[in-house]
Amino acid sequence: MNQAKIRGQRLIYVACISTLLFHSSFTLAAENPADPEWFREFLEPYRTEFNLPALAASVVIDGKVIAASVVGVRKVRDPAPAEQNDRFHIGSIAKPVTVTMLARLIEQGFFNWNDTLEEMFPDLVRIMQPDYRNVTIEQLVTHTSGMPYQPATPESETDKHGTTAAAKREGYVIAALKDKPEAKPGTKSIYGGGHILAAHYAEAFMQLPYEDLTHEQVFVPLKMFTARFGPPATPGRPDAPWEHVIENGETKSIAPQQDQFLQARSPVGRNLCMSIADLGRFAAIYLPAAKRRTGYLKPETFNYLYTPIPPAGAGPAWAISTVDWAKGKILWHSGSTLRNFALCHVVLEENYAICLATNIWYEGVHQNMDRVNQAIVAQIHAGSFR
Repeated sequence: MNQAKIRGQRLIYVACISTLLFHSSFTLAAENPADPEWFREFLEPYRTEFNLPALAASVVIDGKVIAASVVGVRKVRDPAPAEQNDRFHIGSIAKPVTVTMLARLIEQGFFNWNDTLEEMFPDLVRIMQPDYRNVTIEQLVTHTSGMPYQPATPESETDKHGTTAAAKREGYVIAALKDKPEAKPGTKSIYGGGHILAAHYAEAFMQLPYEDLTHEQVFVPLKMFTARFGPPATPGRPDAPWEHVIENGETKSIAPQQDQFLQARSPVGRNLCMSIADLGRFAAIYLPAAKRRTGYLKPETFNYLYTPIPPAGAGPAWAISTVDWAKGKILWHSGSTLRNFALCHVVLEENYAICLATNIWYEGVHQNMDRVNQAIVAQIHAGSFR
């Protein structure tokens, strides 16, 4: 596609998205899935045993969220119960969301998975480490770019690059490109912030902030109307789950902060939150039944997003594993900012997904949530959700 045609499409896209952003702000929430009493009663003992202020779970079968339940409280020592539509922080599960947004734009012809950093940021080639020049979007989102976990320049410094989230991301990009690689690109998997560079390229190319692109390419078409970038709750009010940690053996709540609405690291999970039902709606599109029905992405794109990319054992969107409790391979991702935890499994061969979230973090919370997941798997196999 020639550049003039791309520029024309981009201008049309920006105009259309601006209109959609205005109208979608008035959109009502999607219809709530079932919230079975038996499922809440099933979850409550696990919440109590594992010292979770709140526990949220959604079950997806045949591409549809058929149950979404939440038990517990929004904040310890506060009686307000957590509810089905409450937002929970999903941490690094934002990475599959970011890649899905990129996939939509790539299908529309705006750029490609094999675009390189020197093509993406030509004005920064002069400060870019030579080894990074041929690093592709694919390598950025599969953690095979060779870049360290994060830039050597502190976040407090990169954030001074500007007052908007996009400007702060540019500061991150500049710092990351200056740092020497930890490994030769394409030779080693190093978990890191490559999604931030890919997301900043998208927002610079499309002339719209990453957050707006994600809203219109992911949240609106999938009817994820609780999803937002910011804290789950309103600062100063327990109108959604507050996050928690354990200090000196005591569970401590952490008040939401206004600055969580403006974060450079949104593409990797710094501040994305949503209801457990909406997390289920996102997972649902990766199930075979949903792919046939929605046309959200081409079948070959879905397959690409969960095909392992050497040397990583993961695909561009999801980690891929085989486990003893599921047939075939599963797609999965977890997320945490060390104040919360979320977990999502997509079981392709059996055509179901399970999403979990809690508003606390401590050593061992992942293993405990794995136990909840396997208990729900047993209920699915027993036919409890039919």
